[in-house]
Amino acid sequence: MKKRSSIQFLILFYLASPRIDAAETVIQEGPVKIASSEDRTIFPESWRSGRINAKAKLLKDREVDRSKGILNYAMKKYPKHVLAANIDSIYVLHSLEYSGIGASGTNSRDRIYIANRGSREGFTDCWLEGTFHEEFSSILLRNFPQYLNKDTWEAINDVAFKYGSSGVQAVRQGKARTRFDATLHPKGFLYEYAKSTLENDFNTIAEQSFLGDSRFWSVVSKYQRIRKKTDLVVEFYHKIDPSFNRSFFESLGNTCNAEKGAAEDAGKPRRRT
Repeated sequence: MKKRSSIQFLILFYLASPRIDAAETVIQEGPVKIASSEDRTIFPESWRSGRINAKAKLLKDREVDRSKGILNYAMKKYPKHVLAANIDSIYVLHSLEYSGIGASGTNSRDRIYIANRGSREGFTDCWLEGTFHEEFSSILLRNFPQYLNKDTWEAINDVAFKYGSSGVQAVRQGKARTRFDATLHPKGFLYEYAKSTLENDFNTIAEQSFLGDSRFWSVVSKYQRIRKKTDLVVEFYHKIDPSFNRSFFESLGNTCNAEKGAAEDAGKPRRRT
């Protein structure tokens, strides 16, 4: 009887513990797999050498439970079928590098990559959740391009304004700050990094809509151009699933009203497949 109890305990311990494979540590199997790894096979093959040369470091043990809790909290804001149809895996890493720069997040066709070096380094709960929403918004924008009229979006900006070439270039040029900037709000941007590409501009509005930050909704109510972009984001998500409407986003409440921390000055560049 004692032997059987011991076996049952070991089975339960195995199921509750992260699974370690040759290439990755699986933190959670479902509803969406969460894992960590420093093996380059987690990236698309085209990222593993040459100009992109993507690299990752394994998440520290002390950050495993916190990362898992934050990501599951963030994912609860989406219908299960939306997650299942668009995300295969989330890789949370101690560090993430590509194209010669450090990044806090990126995504491929159906994978999200998020760096977490700990809250003392600026990777707060708010920052990590926001990164998830940003990266997922890129996957959804790529999967449902017909749901966002980019000409309508660009028409909201000043006629003379032109987006930059990429988030990576913005970081290299020192133009990737992600603190709310009141001087940019009348022009339709939450912060400097939003000016790097239309996609990154879209990402910033999507992130803030899901975070439920009271600062964001205050800006929305005050500045017409940001309000128009927010309306387009809500319309985009509503077409994906009817539950995403203005009432839904406003009902999320003030779940993340703290400053993101030092990590925000590093920006959030992205690399596409």
